[in-house]
Amino acid sequence: MLITRQAESTAIRGSAASGFGSLRPFHVKHCSSVRIRQRDDGVMDYITLRLPVRLWQRVDASVDNSMAIDAVNGVSLTLMNGACVRDAGWRASAEFDGERTALGWPAAERELSIVPRREHWEWALDQLNRWSTADADNLEARERIEAALRSA
Repeated sequence: MLITRQAESTAIRGSAASGFGSLRPFHVKHCSSVRIRQRDDGVMDYITLRLPVRLWQRVDASVDNSMAIDAVNGVSLTLMNGACVRDAGWRASAEFDGERTALGWPAAERELSIVPRREHWEWALDQLNRWSTADADNLEARERIEAALRSA
């Protein structure tokens, strides 16, 4: 597991997967302005965590579930946080240039370097716990995210 930490005070620009390996332009400024806890000095902490695709898919599915339910219930903060977390995964997947599955993902054991803000990792961990199952992949995903948050 590779964990890196970086501080950023400006928006990130680039391109992200819009599904099945195609690219679309993106600007994640909205992810820097989401109303969640931020450092006192205004700097945003980004934490890079390398996860196999199969574990990222657990995170992505939990976030997607929360977004779907909370959209109906009018919880806009979930939609903003979810968009930021999922965008980080789409960007990581878009960087992969190898063979993809029929659904557009890299192979299950390929590692993605996913780089959301610390607060978004914390929020994603809450969503994994919200949709908790006792299977090994969910447990491993939670353990790896918790370890990254502790060491960063």
